[in-house]
Amino acid sequence: MSSFQLPSVHRCKMIVTQRNDNARTGLNSNETILNQANVSGANFGKIFERIVDGSVYAQPLVVKNVLLPGQSEPLDVLYVATMHNSVYCFYAAHSNITAPLWKQNLGPSIQLPDGDVGGFGYRDIAWEVGILSTPVIDTTANAIFVVSTGPDPSQGMKVIHTLWKLGLDGAKQGSVQLNANHNAIQFSSNRQNQRPALTLANGTVYIAFASYGDTRDYQGWILGYSAATLSHNNTFTTAPNYKSGDFGAGIWQAGNGLAVDGEGNLYCMTGNGEDTGDWSESVLKLSPGLDKVLSFFTPSNKHNLNISDEDFGSSGVVLIPGTNFVIGGGKASILYLMDRGNLGGFNTTQNSVVASLNVAAGEDPTKTHHIHGAPAYYNGPDGPRLYVWPENSYPKAVSFAGSSPNLTVSSIGTLTDPENIPGGSYGMPGGILSVSSDGTKPGTGILWANHPYTGDANQDVRPGILRAFDPYDLTKVLYHSRQNSMRDDFGNMAKFCCPTILGGRVYQATMGGIQSKQWLQIDTTNVTPALANQNDNRLAAAFLGTDGQINVNSSPDGLLWDNNTRRLVAGQHSNLSPGLAFNSNGTTYLGWVGLDSNINIMQTSSAALDGWEFQKRTLDQSNTGVSLAFSNGMLIVAWTGNDPNESLNVATTIDGGASWKTKVTLVDSSQSKPALVMNGNILVLAWTGRDSLAQVNVMTCSDLNSLQFSNKVTIGTARASSTPAMDFDNDGVPWLVWNGPGPQNLLSSITSESSNTSGFTDQRARVRTFQDDSSPSGPAFCRFKGRMIMAWEGGDHALNYAVVGRGSVAVYGLFGGTNNLIQHDEL
Repeated sequence: MSSFQLPSVHRCKMIVTQRNDNARTGLNSNETILNQANVSGANFGKIFERIVDGSVYAQPLVVKNVLLPGQSEPLDVLYVATMHNSVYCFYAAHSNITAPLWKQNLGPSIQLPDGDVGGFGYRDIAWEVGILSTPVIDTTANAIFVVSTGPDPSQGMKVIHTLWKLGLDGAKQGSVQLNANHNAIQFSSNRQNQRPALTLANGTVYIAFASYGDTRDYQGWILGYSAATLSHNNTFTTAPNYKSGDFGAGIWQAGNGLAVDGEGNLYCMTGNGEDTGDWSESVLKLSPGLDKVLSFFTPSNKHNLNISDEDFGSSGVVLIPGTNFVIGGGKASILYLMDRGNLGGFNTTQNSVVASLNVAAGEDPTKTHHIHGAPAYYNGPDGPRLYVWPENSYPKAVSFAGSSPNLTVSSIGTLTDPENIPGGSYGMPGGILSVSSDGTKPGTGILWANHPYTGDANQDVRPGILRAFDPYDLTKVLYHSRQNSMRDDFGNMAKFCCPTILGGRVYQATMGGIQSKQWLQIDTTNVTPALANQNDNRLAAAFLGTDGQINVNSSPDGLLWDNNTRRLVAGQHSNLSPGLAFNSNGTTYLGWVGLDSNINIMQTSSAALDGWEFQKRTLDQSNTGVSLAFSNGMLIVAWTGNDPNESLNVATTIDGGASWKTKVTLVDSSQSKPALVMNGNILVLAWTGRDSLAQVNVMTCSDLNSLQFSNKVTIGTARASSTPAMDFDNDGVPWLVWNGPGPQNLLSSITSESSNTSGFTDQRARVRTFQDDSSPSGPAFCRFKGRMIMAWEGGDHALNYAVVGRGSVAVYGLFGGTNNLIQHDEL
């Protein structure tokens, strides 16, 4: 029997492809820093994060010794691809260098929902489609290959896929629009989902496709493009006899790339499709030129798998090192061990494979136990193991040995937290796994898992958790990111994205959205709260208790709110939303509408938010709450008047509200509290109109002395039930958040990539809707310590605080004795 040798990159000094190598083992056996002794809550946790402009479905990649323009010496760098069609390069090590070394955007993404991409009911992917698959890096050519998805303005906004060749310095070295046909079958990008990671082998970049939500008229494709010239050299379709209306045999593999053996042959798994005339529900071994199916295996129950949507290809295969074996399994939760020389073919009465194992045998038959993500491999001091973590199930270690081995479960995890079910949380996708070790040294092996913390991530964005296990005893959880969630929580799970482990660090992609939510039952309100950034030292909040008393509190990170720091503003009551502002000299201003409808302003110089003084009661009255901002020595106040038109008013004061320096009554009107925010020297006002559509409006003022507003934008996609909120991100991108109308009161946001408020109406503006429990009162929003923090009243009146992000990569590592980061510059 011939043996399979792993490529040299397997002893990983770099991570240049998905799951670390073309065998797709998920193993880095060159991790000399992290081990079972030091990966614990006391020594290990999140040390920094890298903020990006979109969700990260692709596995982060790390390359050593890259010389970038403007740098005097080579750097160890982290590459991140986003669903906003951007590629980022960050310094992989030091936490104090947060800005990207470079960023390359590859054109607009597809905003979801889109009737042409998955249909308007499609929810398998959230918010947008851009770079979905993991790129691949060629360190010899100093190039990274990426496939983007987006509309092409030159083709009437037709959806296209584009293969890009970028230098490791970010320079565009070439691109080509992906296209193919086979036996009159035309490749259509709006039907074909480029989910599997890119594969680099045989001088070729192989690109595989499935569908968006099993919509008809799609097939599985593999397209081969020259890595040197980007010429299209090879094509394979899993449905060679396709006719209109057929569907299936997609290659999606939960994001896994094609596996490649020592002879350059390719291996893939396919999903459900037609019973005859295609390669559905199969493992395929293909020639390097994609012109021959060299061997295949199809389970004997193919028909049942097809009709019940039990994709065999929901994971992807692993080529087991040092053997001639291939292993993989799908939604039926059965692992099949196959011989590379003869995968087993198809027989309706039996499966001619080396061995098989139902990893969910005896478990709850009323729940699914799908395998997503290929098994992870580790050859430790007690022999080789494979690891799977099906959904609604415990993680499993599977042993095998000999030339004709049996597969046996050697260890089973026991965790049931937090939802008291096997595996901890209900539903898709289970655990997405990686392994790190220092060769076969005892005590160095760690099984890492990216897993949903709660709920089903099939068609929803769910909070995630990073876990670390002893690979020989899965009942031993070494660490998880919810042990100290205020420090270590990474946010929402990036579906199917395995952790990247290298050089003492673990890189975990995240989705963005509402994440790290804190639900404070002790703080209840009936109106919109207010937030103010106190020089990035603390985040201040003001809210009304359900008894109408005004409360203030502050937090060191925007999420940890201590009841001991909460203060009542003595004797002050309201039934409308308060306002809050801070100046750089240390003064915090509080504004509210009294029970007599008059506007009041107080201030304090106390960091503890007590000692409120200098109360000013103006003669102006309001039907809604007030908003505050501060700039150039002036406090700015905005409110809705109590006149019949409910006109918007904006005023400035230099004496704490004793008198107005300038006051204007605008022709625009609102029936809810407006929002104010300063962007440099520009004042931005946002409000919900009184028209029947309840559209959100924005306009700006560049002269605080005259308070003359211009550049009004009415945002047709933003229809609010009440108060909107606004602030500007670190990169200058403006955010606008609001409660949408309707019984669910869904929170929504929009960002403008043009870095100005007029960009809210162009194709670069992005709308996201978050399904979270909210009252109709509207959110507050504030940038604090580089993160966007939102506060809102829940449906039970409890205050909620959360980070709202476009996407990020959380980075975990070791701490020193005083919780300082231990820097490991050598990856």
